[in-house]
Amino acid sequence: MYKHLVEILEDNTETNGYNQQLRQSMRHIAYIYCQRTEAGGRENLYASRIVHENQCVYTTRMRSGIAAGMFLREGGKMYRIEATQNESDRWLHLTVTLTGAIDNYPLPAEDSSDDSSDGSDGV
Repeated sequence: MYKHLVEILEDNTETNGYNQQLRQSMRHIAYIYCQRTEAGGRENLYASRIVHENQCVYTTRMRSGIAAGMFLREGGKMYRIEATQNESDRWLHLTVTLTGAIDNYPLPAEDSSDDSSDGSDGV
Protein backbone atom coordinates (compact mmCIF):
# COMPACT_ATOMS: atom_id res chain seq x y z
CA MET A 1 0.00 0.00 0.00
CA TYR A 2 2.76 2.47 0.92
CA LYS A 3 5.11 2.51 -2.06
CA HIS A 4 6.52 6.02 -2.12
CA LEU A 5 9.43 6.92 0.14
CA VAL A 6 9.38 10.65 0.91
CA GLU A 7 11.47 12.87 3.13
CA ILE A 8 9.97 15.48 5.44
CA LEU A 9 12.06 18.64 5.90
CA GLU A 10 11.67 21.79 7.97
CA ASP A 11 12.83 25.27 7.01
CA ASN A 12 15.60 26.33 9.38
CA THR A 13 16.25 29.87 8.12
CA GLU A 14 17.93 32.31 10.48
CA THR A 15 17.13 36.02 10.34
CA ASN A 16 18.37 39.08 12.23
CA GLY A 17 16.35 41.77 14.02
CA TYR A 18 15.58 43.48 10.72
CA ASN A 19 14.19 40.23 9.26
CA GLN A 20 17.10 39.96 6.85
CA GLN A 21 17.97 36.41 5.97
CA LEU A 22 21.32 35.38 7.42
CA ARG A 23 21.41 31.67 6.64
CA GLN A 24 18.99 29.41 4.81
CA SER A 25 18.99 25.68 5.46
CA MET A 26 16.69 22.68 5.72
CA ARG A 27 16.49 20.31 8.69
CA HIS A 28 15.66 16.64 8.19
CA ILE A 29 12.58 15.50 10.14
CA ALA A 30 11.77 11.98 8.90
CA TYR A 31 11.67 9.48 6.07
CA ILE A 32 8.19 7.98 5.67
CA TYR A 33 6.45 5.64 3.25
CA CYS A 34 3.25 7.05 1.75
CA GLN A 35 0.46 6.27 -0.63
CA ARG A 36 0.17 8.97 -3.29
CA THR A 37 -3.26 10.06 -4.54
CA GLU A 38 -3.06 12.41 -7.49
CA ALA A 39 -6.16 13.60 -9.26
CA GLY A 40 -6.50 14.44 -12.91
CA GLY A 41 -9.92 15.80 -12.06
CA ARG A 42 -11.87 15.15 -8.90
CA GLU A 43 -11.33 11.94 -7.07
CA ASN A 44 -12.65 10.79 -3.70
CA LEU A 45 -10.03 10.43 -1.01
CA TYR A 46 -11.96 9.50 2.13
CA ALA A 47 -15.24 10.49 3.78
CA SER A 48 -16.41 12.26 0.59
CA ARG A 49 -13.40 14.62 0.61
CA ILE A 50 -11.96 15.26 -2.81
CA VAL A 51 -8.53 15.81 -4.30
CA HIS A 52 -8.62 18.85 -6.56
CA GLU A 53 -6.73 19.37 -9.78
CA ASN A 54 -3.01 20.14 -9.39
CA GLN A 55 -3.09 18.74 -5.87
CA CYS A 56 -1.65 15.54 -4.52
CA VAL A 57 -2.36 13.87 -1.18
CA TYR A 58 0.19 11.64 0.52
CA THR A 59 -1.36 9.26 3.06
CA THR A 60 0.71 7.63 5.79
CA ARG A 61 0.22 6.21 9.26
CA MET A 62 -0.45 8.80 11.95
CA ARG A 63 2.75 10.48 13.08
CA SER A 64 3.22 13.47 15.33
CA GLY A 65 5.62 16.27 14.50
CA ILE A 66 4.55 16.83 10.88
CA ALA A 67 2.74 20.10 10.26
CA ALA A 68 1.65 22.41 7.46
CA GLY A 69 4.47 24.64 6.28
CA MET A 70 7.07 21.88 6.29
CA PHE A 71 8.44 20.46 3.06
CA LEU A 72 8.01 17.07 1.39
CA ARG A 73 10.66 15.80 -0.99
CA GLU A 74 10.01 12.90 -3.36
CA GLY A 75 12.63 12.06 -5.94
CA GLY A 76 14.18 15.30 -7.10
CA LYS A 77 11.20 17.56 -6.35
CA MET A 78 10.29 19.34 -3.16
CA TYR A 79 6.82 20.58 -2.26
CA ARG A 80 5.48 22.69 0.61
CA ILE A 81 2.93 20.83 2.75
CA GLU A 82 -0.17 23.00 2.57
CA ALA A 83 -2.45 21.05 4.89
CA THR A 84 -2.47 18.04 7.15
CA GLN A 85 -5.60 16.07 8.00
CA ASN A 86 -5.81 13.55 10.79
CA GLU A 87 -8.26 10.75 10.04
CA SER A 88 -9.34 9.21 13.38
CA ASP A 89 -5.77 9.07 14.78
CA ARG A 90 -4.94 6.34 12.29
CA TRP A 91 -4.01 8.03 9.00
CA LEU A 92 -2.31 11.31 8.25
CA HIS A 93 -3.05 13.02 4.93
CA LEU A 94 -0.49 15.56 3.64
CA THR A 95 -1.78 17.87 0.90
CA VAL A 96 0.64 19.49 -1.56
CA THR A 97 0.19 21.50 -4.77
CA LEU A 98 2.03 19.99 -7.71
CA THR A 99 2.64 23.31 -9.46
CA GLY A 100 4.43 24.66 -6.38
CA ALA A 101 7.63 22.63 -6.72
CA ILE A 102 10.64 24.26 -5.12
CA ASP A 103 13.90 23.75 -6.96
CA ASN A 104 16.39 26.12 -5.38
CA TYR A 105 16.20 25.30 -1.66
CA PRO A 106 19.41 24.13 0.00
CA LEU A 107 19.49 20.49 0.96
CA PRO A 108 20.17 19.42 4.53
CA ALA A 109 23.84 19.03 5.35
CA GLU A 110 25.06 15.47 4.94
CA ASP A 111 27.15 14.10 7.79
CA SER A 112 30.18 12.60 6.11
CA SER A 113 32.89 10.84 8.03
CA ASP A 114 35.09 10.69 4.92
CA ASP A 115 37.30 13.78 4.94
CA SER A 116 39.11 13.12 1.70
CA SER A 117 39.54 16.79 0.88
CA ASP A 118 42.90 18.02 2.08
CA GLY A 119 42.45 21.61 0.97
CA SER A 120 44.43 21.26 -2.24
CA ASP A 121 42.85 21.97 -5.60
CA GLY A 122 43.97 18.65 -7.08
CA VAL A 123 46.66 20.03 -9.37
